[in-house]
Amino acid sequence: MRGRYWMNPGIMLPDESPDEPQLDTFEAALRNAMWGRPIPAATTAGGTQIAFNTPNLSLVVGAAVTLDELSRHLTEHGVSCAAIPAEATQRTVGELIANPSPAERQAVRHALLGLDVVLPDGHASARFGGENMKDVAGYDTKRLFIGGRGAFGAITTAIFKITVNAA
Repeated sequence: MRGRYWMNPGIMLPDESPDEPQLDTFEAALRNAMWGRPIPAATTAGGTQIAFNTPNLSLVVGAAVTLDELSRHLTEHGVSCAAIPAEATQRTVGELIANPSPAERQAVRHALLGLDVVLPDGHASARFGGENMKDVAGYDTKRLFIGGRGAFGAITTAIFKITVNAA
């Protein structure tokens, strides 16, 4: 039985499509995490794109963007993001999400809207969440990646809430 059945016992789901990726490695990572077993970590990957959607109050940013670079762009565009630490460093956005300090974890958790990732098999990509302020899709799977140290896949892109700074 594939992961969607053991994660949703008794729930009727449509038949699997031939286009669906094999999720065996993701399922194994979830089971290992639930049982406290060590999980091999994926590396953080991703691009360096930074795109603001000010009317939607969201930011799409590549996981390889440094916090220093992102802080500069936020300031230039007159916006802020609660998840981005005040002290700009050479850490990347992907590192911030995968390895937050205890103080950073809560801010990331509340500001993170979505993630694009490459699953642990290295072949299948997935999106968890999106540019919506309210995610009612069921499991908030993106939270697995906050502090997950890459165990559930490599983060490629992150989507955060932003606020417009007062003039």
